[in-house]
Amino acid sequence: MTHISRRAMLLGAASTATNQLLVSGVRATTAHLHSSGCILCRAANMRLMRSNGIVASSDQSIEILDSSGDAATDHFLGIALRRLALTFEVSPGFGFYDDSRAPNAFATESTVFPNSNGTVLMGRILFSKLLLQSSDNGMTVIAICAHEFGHIYQLANKYCDQLKAMDVTDRPIELHADFLAGFFLARRKKDHSDLELQQVGEAFYKAGGTDFINPQHHGTSLERITAIEAGYQLGRDSSAGIDAAAKAGFEKVRLMV
Repeated sequence: MTHISRRAMLLGAASTATNQLLVSGVRATTAHLHSSGCILCRAANMRLMRSNGIVASSDQSIEILDSSGDAATDHFLGIALRRLALTFEVSPGFGFYDDSRAPNAFATESTVFPNSNGTVLMGRILFSKLLLQSSDNGMTVIAICAHEFGHIYQLANKYCDQLKAMDVTDRPIELHADFLAGFFLARRKKDHSDLELQQVGEAFYKAGGTDFINPQHHGTSLERITAIEAGYQLGRDSSAGIDAAAKAGFEKVRLMV
């Protein structure tokens, strides 16, 4: 099986709404994002070995699927992944997996696909739920992908250890990836002013949690929306590139935690 090509063009989804990312509440119809297991920063957590579409780790095997199940959706997603790769200046492999046990997406430094660095896997169930329960032309899905590409950037640029040193949980790592996702969304908004981003903010708000002693704690709802909005403001108000955004995000997270 192969991964979706990132060499297509870009998801230019647009809608008639012109909402901002800032949210004041949460719609009941917004899909809940599973808030653990997003990134595997530590090499010991998982080693990926691709053989006939199987990713093997010490405690589980994950079949990599090369399609969302819909060819047209795959085409537009490939376009979006290409833009993500260009913005984040990274080139991870991308695929789907069966997340029926817990809807999720994650990034890892392990490389399974040729001519790539690192891997992003999106759960098919999470992907389908987000598309079905959101009316933003796929922008919530793209925001989740941007968060995971943020993790790939962290791994490629040695941010993980610095962020991890700030807290006993993964919270700084995750909030930094939220910041970078917000930065990416602002860049897209500049190109397509009619993009609807309200539901993106709602989804990230819902993904916050209060399990403060869990090593995989991602941050509270307020922290997550604060981080993504800070990244959005930077991308909206400046011409900063991804390296400058990462540095600004690091400082923002340092103040938050």
